[in-house]
Amino acid sequence: MNLLLVEDDRDLAESLSALLRQSHYNVLAVRSIKEARAVVNSFDPGIVVLDRQLPDGDGVSLIPALGARPTLVLTAMSDTQDMVYGFDQGADDYLTKPFIPAELLARLRALRRRRGLYAVPERRFANVRLGERPFVEVDGTPLVLRPREFDVFAALIERYPKVARREWILTRLYDEPDLAANRISVHVSRLRKALTDVGAAIDIKSIHGQGYRLEQTASS
Repeated sequence: MNLLLVEDDRDLAESLSALLRQSHYNVLAVRSIKEARAVVNSFDPGIVVLDRQLPDGDGVSLIPALGARPTLVLTAMSDTQDMVYGFDQGADDYLTKPFIPAELLARLRALRRRRGLYAVPERRFANVRLGERPFVEVDGTPLVLRPREFDVFAALIERYPKVARREWILTRLYDEPDLAANRISVHVSRLRKALTDVGAAIDIKSIHGQGYRLEQTASS
């Protein structure tokens, strides 16, 4: 599930992103309301974790732009009045810092249950079905991908039949995409090999100067 993390503290954002990815969330971290507004529709998060004290304002002012997306406010503003205001602005849950990581994960699970977000839409391409990260099936045979390769595959399916631009894929995988630009070709190469080895009827075409596109082939 895509999770948008809006947190301006770089160290906290990195540790939170690592924690959430270990729990199989596809995390995109941004540091301001402006950045969150710019990515929310393209990234389409299933859930949002939102700080309040952001450089360009109170994070809860972003909630109306999130539509029906469930939101957990994670903030140092711990007064009862602050909590009430957060809920009144549309927050679904409110957790104060410092917090226990296990509690945050439990609250996210509870929020997903309340919103019915555990049902994963079936994603298929050719003879491959994507399950929960990092599991896929090829003609019904289970295959475990590396988490990053799974994320690349999911991104390619999402963009099909269009080209998935390298920059767009990187923003889905990394908080610092500019620092990871040389990794995407490695992920794609590993993904190609993993799918070919199990007879997936899929080819990942490299489009010069742009990115990658899925094509269906005759199954082996």
